[in-house]
Amino acid sequence: MSTLIPCDYWNGTQTVELGIPWITPESIHYLDNFFLANKDVTVLEFGAGGSTLYFAKKAKYVLSFETLWPWYLKIKEIVFTQYPNVDLHFVESIDQIVKIIGDKKFNLSLVDICNISRPDLCKLSLPHLQPGSLLVLDNYSADYCDGMDPIFLNMQQKPFDDSHWAGSGTKIFHT
Repeated sequence: MSTLIPCDYWNGTQTVELGIPWITPESIHYLDNFFLANKDVTVLEFGAGGSTLYFAKKAKYVLSFETLWPWYLKIKEIVFTQYPNVDLHFVESIDQIVKIIGDKKFNLSLVDICNISRPDLCKLSLPHLQPGSLLVLDNYSADYCDGMDPIFLNMQQKPFDDSHWAGSGTKIFHT
């Protein structure tokens, strides 16, 4: 079943209330199909919010990281009372993330976070993704994503561009 997305979705004001990621609509439909085709999906998420709630409803397990304290508190209030399959952490450094991830493996990683290098998080994600997994990068052509091309050199990629989006849109990479 496809996720219903409001026509003014791009402004991002109701993603938590709607329980949908703040990524391009077409990339959400792509993820809907991924979840339909794959059972027991585990998710590694950098940047909590509506995406956390979306993944919580569709995935077996979600390990989520957030770097903005007020936003973490808002999402924590929802997640800890309604979604036992979500492990949400407030972090301030990539070193904290590395310790928490350990040797866990995932089927999907979303990189859409503030205050920690997105290229570094993509590099960190790759060894934790099982074959056939997806890495989702939002705002993929924004300045804070510079240096990403060598990371994904040999990976199949699908861009979901949207004129409303900062950094062109969302890009999904296949491992």
